[in-house]
Amino acid sequence: MGRRGKTTVLCFTVLISVAVFLMGVCCAYADEGLSYEDFKELAATEYAGQQDPQHMWSSPSAEAGVSPRSSAYWTTINGTKAFIDGRGNTYASPALKVVDVSSWQGDIDWQSVKSADVDGAIVRLGYGVGNEDAWYRQNISECRRLGIPYGVYLYSYAYDVEFAKREAEWTATLLDRYGTAGMELPIYYDLEQWSWTGHTPPTDSATYSAIVRAYVETLASRGYTNVKVYSYTSYLNGPLNSPSIWEITGWVAQYNSVLTFSNPYYSGQYGWQYTSSGSVSGISGQVDLSAFSTSDYVDLRNLDLVTIPDGSYYINSKLNDSYGLSIISPESGDGEPTVLHSAGEESSQLFKFTRQEDGSYIIENEASGKVLDVYSSITENNAKVNQWTYNGSDAQKWFIRQGDDGVFLQSALGNWALDVNASAVANGTKITLYTPNRSNAQKFVICSNYEVPTDTTLRFRSSLNEEMVMDIYSASMADGAKVQLYHDNGSDAQLFTFESVANGIYRLVNYHSDKAVEVCQSKHTDGSKLQQAARSDNQSQHWYVVGNEDGTLSIFGVGSAKCIDVPESNAEDFTQLQVWSSNGTGAQRWVVEQGAPQRQRLDERAAEHAGDLPDGVYRISSSLGEGALVSVAGGSGADFANVEIRGDSGADYQLWSVSHDEQGYVTFTNAATGKALDVYASKTSDGSNVDQYEPNGSYAQRWIAVAQDDGTYAIESSLAWGLCLDAYASSTADGNNVQVWSSNGTGAQRWVVEQGAPQRQRLDERAAEHAGDLPDGVYRISSSLGEGALVSVAGGSGADFANVEIRGDSGADYQLWSVSHDEQGYVTFTNAATGKALDVYASKTSDGSNVDQYEPNGSYAQRWIAVAQDDGTYAIESSLAWGLCLDAYASSTADGNNVQVWSSNGTGAQRWVVDVVR
Repeated sequence: MGRRGKTTVLCFTVLISVAVFLMGVCCAYADEGLSYEDFKELAATEYAGQQDPQHMWSSPSAEAGVSPRSSAYWTTINGTKAFIDGRGNTYASPALKVVDVSSWQGDIDWQSVKSADVDGAIVRLGYGVGNEDAWYRQNISECRRLGIPYGVYLYSYAYDVEFAKREAEWTATLLDRYGTAGMELPIYYDLEQWSWTGHTPPTDSATYSAIVRAYVETLASRGYTNVKVYSYTSYLNGPLNSPSIWEITGWVAQYNSVLTFSNPYYSGQYGWQYTSSGSVSGISGQVDLSAFSTSDYVDLRNLDLVTIPDGSYYINSKLNDSYGLSIISPESGDGEPTVLHSAGEESSQLFKFTRQEDGSYIIENEASGKVLDVYSSITENNAKVNQWTYNGSDAQKWFIRQGDDGVFLQSALGNWALDVNASAVANGTKITLYTPNRSNAQKFVICSNYEVPTDTTLRFRSSLNEEMVMDIYSASMADGAKVQLYHDNGSDAQLFTFESVANGIYRLVNYHSDKAVEVCQSKHTDGSKLQQAARSDNQSQHWYVVGNEDGTLSIFGVGSAKCIDVPESNAEDFTQLQVWSSNGTGAQRWVVEQGAPQRQRLDERAAEHAGDLPDGVYRISSSLGEGALVSVAGGSGADFANVEIRGDSGADYQLWSVSHDEQGYVTFTNAATGKALDVYASKTSDGSNVDQYEPNGSYAQRWIAVAQDDGTYAIESSLAWGLCLDAYASSTADGNNVQVWSSNGTGAQRWVVEQGAPQRQRLDERAAEHAGDLPDGVYRISSSLGEGALVSVAGGSGADFANVEIRGDSGADYQLWSVSHDEQGYVTFTNAATGKALDVYASKTSDGSNVDQYEPNGSYAQRWIAVAQDDGTYAIESSLAWGLCLDAYASSTADGNNVQVWSSNGTGAQRWVVDVVR
């Protein structure tokens, strides 16, 4: 680029122009780590002879083949700066005047430049490797001081990939050294036919493609991605004739009054360097001048075509998706204008799209039967778009073009976009044609009138694996919780509802959290993740639905114009969902079914099974082992006392009273403690503990008893669908924990439920049953293990708590016991010598509890059941607890051996010979 300083499209926001053609992973570069001084040394030694270029190309005269009517010129159109070519065509409007400068312009008065109607500058930073432009630092400092937007360029001497990499490293070194503050324009790689003794410029596009790729990738590795190519038309049509180069060629030199070069591969801000002999106040001598489009320009014809099925659609505006295209008075006939109007789901806002052979669409209003039409085929800014009888002209054909975050409707008449006039969101705003400018006034959301249910909860199954459903991570209620795939567990975190926002546009709201699905940080790039958040009017929470031919649905984001997608088709637990450009794969297709909320389903299930287990008192044992009963640990009466598996002791803490509420839910109340079977802290995760707690009617204490075909029961928690009472690790060992776990159908979740009376009732019944086994009278009671080993009061003491022991027959009255029955059939043994009753110390029921004598008081500690055995002996059972028997310690009959109570074991230590005395 001769004695000029390049210009690029002027943009007052930071341009992020990523080279689309980048492929592969950046290599490791040999020059990584070279210092500024190292590069300067290279320029003076290995790369000596690189000349400071003064002219852009060898023949800077006008190129042939153009017959302009006049010179190109600057003007204003509707108050906006515009550049008109020599044939009278608008090259750019709005347009930007840009100068490009180098050391050949010397000391520039930048204040005068700024005042001379210049919109920006492109400053040469250097040429080749190690050569810094002598005025680079001064020029960018002045641009920064005065707020002049600027970009930079490097004149290339690259002859191979390695040299291009070094040029990129040199570029990055200078950018790092002097900073990039205020650099709103791109880095331009200036590719021209250079002259350097001993070296030859490339002559083929393959070599140049590799050079450009190396330069761009190397800069990207250093953090600089806004890189473009500059060159002139004959070179672009020669050695640079490659799509991969043209894709990032945003600035072209042709010194004529008409730019004849057309680039079908580039879409974005473009510039035409139309002269090298311009004059600008503040710059001595001639200077290059360029006309640029604004940064928002786009040639719609270079964007991808979008194909949608023929059918009826709403055309909503990206400015505000609650507004869309409408024909206010469709009955008015031809010429009725197309306007913007708030959503009303009316036929005048619905349009029938019919695809044509060239990929365009005829767009017919449902109410009028007339089509969208450019009035009189006029192609100018603010040209009227109305309805008209179909005539097949290009004025009635529209291409749908894919933008980053919405679609454009491009007229078949040329590069003209359907546009909301003046971006005014109001009823009646005219819809017109306008030069494409990337604004939301030209972006639309084409929404199917697919009937979406808004009055029910829905479950979304991935078509990749229908066991996997859309889910909120950990059933979180928090903003920012990720939207993911998870296996179907029936929870409310997997249910969603559609809420209507506008014509064909919806929020997708999680039933459990009552929060909306949104694209994180309102991003619209492929791979942007989904999360939940409180409802807002942000388009990142707005979605429209497309029905697929296989019955599935695809869900598109209004903000992103992309589909909800399973990343890399990885249909596994915890895969966070994203948005991705539509590709028609199973990763973007959802099988949608109605799903009742969990509470509704649980209520229905409770009602359905309310009769499976009648009210009553029951023992509940594991199906894995007979007598492995659900018990309160230690019979504790405390809240939070653990529930465990324990062998049958006959105790009331192993009995559960079953009662139903009006909905059919079961409460299991422990017969001993009066506390309810309870899931600790209402937790629903697998392994959550089960304890007892004061009855409170909460769902943690409400259960559903479901009878199984084999006679067992599944006991399901009302906290969550499919959460079952479960024996930890399928064990029936004493003390094994009882928990809740997701239903799995194993024996650990199957329970044998048998009626069982409370212990007192059973003891009363047993006393009555055996009331006649031992008549009233006076008896000697001796151990069956040894003749004459009598139950005696130690030392014949008359004191309370005097011990009861085994003692050989002495004929004393303290070895005699008077038997009497109460009205229930219980026996009291009163010592004939002391008048004190046979008594269990402190009413204890543990094995080994002592037996003594005590003043008769009628307590259960002094009431016994004498049960005759087949061999003529008796078992003497305490009324304190089921199966608690009078027992000779260690089965000994030695004098002084203790008498105690012990759980029934059928041994001789618990069998007594009772001989009547009188």
